[in-house]
Amino acid sequence: MATPDSERRIRVWSGLLGLAFFVLLWPGNASIPRPQSEALALLVLMAWWWVSEALPIHWTALAPLAVFPALTIHSGLGANFELVARPYLDPNIFLFLGGMLLGAGLEAHGLHKRIALGIMVRVGTDRLPLGFLLSTAFISLWISNTAAAVMMLPIGLAVLSELERREGRRMAILGQAVMLAIAYGANLGGIGTKIGTAPNVQLTGFVSRRFGTEIGFVDYLAIGLPFVAIFLPVAALALHWLSRGERPTAYSRDVLVAELTAMGSMGPGERKAGGFFALACVLWIAGKPLKDLLGLGIDPDPIVSMGVASMLFVTGVLGWRALGNVSWSVLVLLGGSFALAGVVKQSGLADLGAQQLAAAATLPPLVLMLAVTLSTVLLSAFSSNTATTQVMLEVVSSAFSRFDARPLAYLAGVSISASCDFMLPAGTPPNAVVFGSGYVRLPVMAGVGALLDLAAALAAALWCHFGVARWL
Repeated sequence: MATPDSERRIRVWSGLLGLAFFVLLWPGNASIPRPQSEALALLVLMAWWWVSEALPIHWTALAPLAVFPALTIHSGLGANFELVARPYLDPNIFLFLGGMLLGAGLEAHGLHKRIALGIMVRVGTDRLPLGFLLSTAFISLWISNTAAAVMMLPIGLAVLSELERREGRRMAILGQAVMLAIAYGANLGGIGTKIGTAPNVQLTGFVSRRFGTEIGFVDYLAIGLPFVAIFLPVAALALHWLSRGERPTAYSRDVLVAELTAMGSMGPGERKAGGFFALACVLWIAGKPLKDLLGLGIDPDPIVSMGVASMLFVTGVLGWRALGNVSWSVLVLLGGSFALAGVVKQSGLADLGAQQLAAAATLPPLVLMLAVTLSTVLLSAFSSNTATTQVMLEVVSSAFSRFDARPLAYLAGVSISASCDFMLPAGTPPNAVVFGSGYVRLPVMAGVGALLDLAAALAAALWCHFGVARWL
């Protein structure tokens, strides 16, 4: 077993090795323009420090702010500062902040315990990861994957808190599996419907503009939902393997039922907290249709999250001291992930990587499809899924239309694969959301996630080649 001194030495050497990579990559060379070389250096530095845990995760997330004066992506210092600073105030961060406050409201009045006991009675502790995977995936079919993860996080934490209270110990292994189940479910469920996540909307809009083909809600179900059904069992097996080393010993369904009964009916505080949480859920579900109906140009989810959370303070459900318990480091992590994605996109590094696909356009169709899905998953690990989708749709359409007059199946492969990064917090917002729970260790997330990324790319390629190509 590693001693604290040896772990400290490993972190120091990992940190120095990351800096060495950064210094070697930063100057650029004749084959890579300087802005793209700078983005690559920052990407390698942050990815290495995150995976090796050389520094606390939120310290690494501040790296874009530290290097912005030396960036040449934009000509002015102010423009480069805006590029790396604005993402720390991204609307998704406020969505997450509001979600944390709603979870704090449930906990302040004990409603989290009632919910946790109810879930454990119905699902059982041995199937907790599977229960959270399936329930989060179902919710994510109808609301954004980020909102689904934010909604399920406090429930997952409540269940784990109650289990740990009963066991008298921290359930680190099971906790990690439950948190990853929420992330996996949010990412995968969002693929299933046209409104589930942004890449789906980008696909349907792009196909409509470029090819004049409208993909309706039901049409998209035939594209996305089968893939969700195909890959959920794969994710479930990974979660079962992750949680195999830890099972609760103090679990008894009869005792849980008795304890739930002993709690009696909900008190006023519980009803208020539960009412506000339910209100947020309803508004999140209705947000996309209302946005389309009213022609709003902004994402309503963060407004709902912060608006309902503010009502907790106004009505006295939460006191202002609750702000002291907010995981601000997680919000910094989210901001750093978004900042890295912005640098990769604005520097042209994402475009450079995607354009390499053009050289592969003469490969056999199935091999070509696999190249598309693998490239998309890889890019989305280090860039936002919306930015990855935007770049890949343009590249694939331009490069492959010469060989396939309607490369719609390849474009569907892009849309599906963009939501399939399970490896790093920067890949998708749900990954970053659950990472902030304190249960998920990045080396585990990256190791299991890398295998799932490869499996998802293969599954997406096979489905789009043999299924979607015959549908579109």
